Amino acid sequence: MSGGFARGFENVKAETPPCELPVTGSLPDWLHGALLRTGPGVFSLASESYRHWFDGLAMLHRFGFRAGRPGSIGYTSRFLRSPDHERSTATGRVSYDGFATVPRRGPIDRLRTLIDPARQFGRNGMVNVQRLGPRSYIAMTENPLAMEFDPDDLSTLGPFDYQDSWSGAMDMITTAHAQADLSRRALYNFVARLDPLNPRYIVNRIDEGSRGRVVVGEVPTDAIAYMHGFGMTERYIILVEYPLVTTPAALFLMPLTGRTYIENYAWKPERGARFRVIDKRDGSNVGAWETDAFFAFHHVNAREVGDELHVDLSVYADGVDILGQFYLDRLRSPSGGTIAWSGLERFRLPLRGDRPVRRERICDAMFEMPQINSARCSAGAYRYAYGVSYTAPGRFVDALVKIDVERGDSRSWHEDGCHPGEPVFVPRPGGADEDDGVNLSVVFDSRAGASFLLVLDSASFTERARVALPHAIPFMLHGQFDPGGAA
Repeated sequence: MSGGFARGFENVKAETPPCELPVTGSLPDWLHGALLRTGPGVFSLASESYRHWFDGLAMLHRFGFRAGRPGSIGYTSRFLRSPDHERSTATGRVSYDGFATVPRRGPIDRLRTLIDPARQFGRNGMVNVQRLGPRSYIAMTENPLAMEFDPDDLSTLGPFDYQDSWSGAMDMITTAHAQADLSRRALYNFVARLDPLNPRYIVNRIDEGSRGRVVVGEVPTDAIAYMHGFGMTERYIILVEYPLVTTPAALFLMPLTGRTYIENYAWKPERGARFRVIDKRDGSNVGAWETDAFFAFHHVNAREVGDELHVDLSVYADGVDILGQFYLDRLRSPSGGTIAWSGLERFRLPLRGDRPVRRERICDAMFEMPQINSARCSAGAYRYAYGVSYTAPGRFVDALVKIDVERGDSRSWHEDGCHPGEPVFVPRPGGADEDDGVNLSVVFDSRAGASFLLVLDSASFTERARVALPHAIPFMLHGQFDPGGAA
């Protein structure tokens, strides 16, 4: 890995106040709103460093577009002023447990943390941002402790706590990929309840405009699986228990053992992968299906087709292998910056009869960070998927890809020395075709040591415009387009 590439894992030195950036090329005149993104902005503190890509302190970024004014965009960035950020930057030391980093605790502090779990986890929302209402956004990670922020100026508004009474200290795991049900105007997610006697997943729903979650149903389990997301159709919620598992006791005893969150999970391929399906209408458990072991971070889409469920995922062969590739010492090493192959695969679950799960590869292209036209295709049929890819096995992502799910072929964008992030899809208002829109990707250019915003025409998958940034943005994770955002 070149030294230039490693700059994608360095601290951002300062926030960027609101500024105007010129556009090279041509933005569509209909594009209006804001791209909101989160990701790590601080990897190293004064006295300590974080160990993993998924641990860095969160930074928010906003790219503002104005319909009819295609010559420039607004840009700003601000650190998420979470308890993690405030305490860790003030002390220069890791203050809360992260994904693969834990604070240095003495014996007394370990006991205090065990007794008071609030001391263990912070609110470092560096995985995703989520809209809860017209102007209500939260920054999320993989525990329910979120932070609310203003989507217009990125100021941190404070801790966000769901206004419900059913969740407690046992519910310390959730996903940062809630699923929006547009017809019900609701957001679905789940939490893992770490009850040693009755571990289970609790599927919940938050209705638009509400700040409280409603329990939809529960799924019992014999071990807690690491699940970064889940699938949803019009009628069903689909949980996929990969064989990367832990126990409630292991997670509760973390303050005493000193093991990091992810180090408590073990890869047990003999368990296989288990699909658990819940009916959204009454919370009933529809069934469970098993197949050979695999791992995935991201669900692409799911739909009901006759008497089958089709569940499309970005699939890896091994969960421990891919997570291990994201430790910062590996990413920054001369031989680092490589990731395992993942591909778009479909799993067909029979809803009737005693038939096995059928598994098929949709396309041969490496595929991750999936995006679809969710406003049109969420929980239903779709043809096009967009994501990050690479030009050769063993490399870090250096391409974007568009997959035609029906034909099984793909198109790609690539530029030497450039490493793109998640290509957020924005549909053209009133567009007739599924791929009528643009994809927005923040790209790190290792040649220039800086980043730029890339705007691709989604139909042709060719460049329409780019916006050069005055600095590098570390490799980010996820974001959303806010069509109502003031430019």
